[in-house]
Amino acid sequence: MQPLTVVTVMTDARLRYAPALRASCRRLYGCDPVILGLGKPWIGRSSSKIILLRVALRQLRGLVLYVDGYDTLLLRGPGAVRDALAACSRPFLMAAETLAWPSWFPGLPSLRYIATPYRCLNAGCFVAEAGYAAKVFRRLPSLADSDQVALAELWVRDPSVFVIDHAGGLCHCLNGASADLARDS
Repeated sequence: MQPLTVVTVMTDARLRYAPALRASCRRLYGCDPVILGLGKPWIGRSSSKIILLRVALRQLRGLVLYVDGYDTLLLRGPGAVRDALAACSRPFLMAAETLAWPSWFPGLPSLRYIATPYRCLNAGCFVAEAGYAAKVFRRLPSLADSDQVALAELWVRDPSVFVIDHAGGLCHCLNGASADLARDS
């Protein structure tokens, strides 16, 4: 079985939902996530994230579960994540969310035919084979204003590059969907 590494990018681990991400990683995976960029200045846009992931993905082996450190929570443990990736036609499964794309990004095809609220690509979470993910991230522009837009544009040009998790089972993105959460007593 390939090793699975949980990775995130964050420059300040005290912000927003970072403590919740750490807690869910410990509970589901028994470890802390590998944090890229901690304590380093944010160079702006999504360039920091793309550059940090490019470097890390070349060094990692096995499977990588990337989770945005500021607005994404893990939902499934390693077995379910491995099963979800194994069920895909590609070695890269990208998360989905309920808002953002396509409504805010003109020119992309409408996804209204998808019978789930999780129609929109979510760049805040993916699971992939590290080597394959490194190749995907090399195809993204280094100075992207938005990793979400860069990945969406790549997918529109080449839908075979990854599968989007329209079931919404990999993670929960809090952007526009924090009301979907219920607090455990």
